[in-house]
Amino acid sequence: MNFDFNSEKKLQILSNLKDSLAKQFFAYVPRESMLALLGITNIHNYANEITEFHSIWDAALPQRSTDSNVEVYPYKKTLVTYYNLNNDNMSSSDRSTVHNYIGAEHPILGKNCVFEQVDSTTATTGSAHATHGRIHRAFPVEVDTNPIQLLLHKLLYNILQCDDKSGGKKKEDDDDTGFVWENMQSAFRVVKSKTKHGEPGPEGVHQDSCTLTVIILMDRKNVTFNSGGNRVWNLDQIAGKPTLDDVNTSKRLLTQAILREQFDALFVMDRKVKHEALPIQIDDNNDIAIRDVLTFEVRRREKKAKI
Repeated sequence: MNFDFNSEKKLQILSNLKDSLAKQFFAYVPRESMLALLGITNIHNYANEITEFHSIWDAALPQRSTDSNVEVYPYKKTLVTYYNLNNDNMSSSDRSTVHNYIGAEHPILGKNCVFEQVDSTTATTGSAHATHGRIHRAFPVEVDTNPIQLLLHKLLYNILQCDDKSGGKKKEDDDDTGFVWENMQSAFRVVKSKTKHGEPGPEGVHQDSCTLTVIILMDRKNVTFNSGGNRVWNLDQIAGKPTLDDVNTSKRLLTQAILREQFDALFVMDRKVKHEALPIQIDDNNDIAIRDVLTFEVRRREKKAKI
């Protein structure tokens, strides 16, 4: 499939996205516009790379508690890795395990914007990273050179307006010279069956304690047409599961979108609004439904802070 857009149209879509994030704090971006933002004019030229990228979800495992080593949500498998938009060539001694772009030129972003991947190793799950009392399996190293991964990182870079002087700061953050952008990248595979809930967002309405949250659909299998959506709420909405009155009459619900096609995306300014993922339901004549999404949570961290 070819898409009729040029660099001027791509810049216009990016401008519209930034404008929506600035004014209403969220934006739904359909597949065709996302592919334009990524610079993919012919999807068939990237078929193998997309397949390889999506195949990584097969390695996802349920997150585990660091205290009890028990699976927290057996129906929700994850991969999690941190990438930092950083202009300093930091040595490996600053991190537990760092690979790929430290001190090397990023294949797309160049020398001035270096991504770091940080992970540790456990005997039970292989590469893993522990956060907030949870252990998640990390993305495999080979994802770092996948063209789809690189294009997605470049899009984040463009949205955040990173340059070699600001270290990822926006103009209104000129005093944040001691901070850089940190990108928490997660793969989620939610499974619905007779014995599994199929709950992408068991926490309900929430915030991710970050600047920008991005949710991108990678796949839906046997999911009913109107299930598995995402909601965006204003800050007055109480965290947790909303009531029917909250949804139908409160006016705190800002928008609801269902990501149905691969690369459909929802962008959320996390400090300005709250968001929620809805359960998936199994389509007729099937025993299992699966929803795969990729998320980015971009926040600031102090330069050279230990992880």
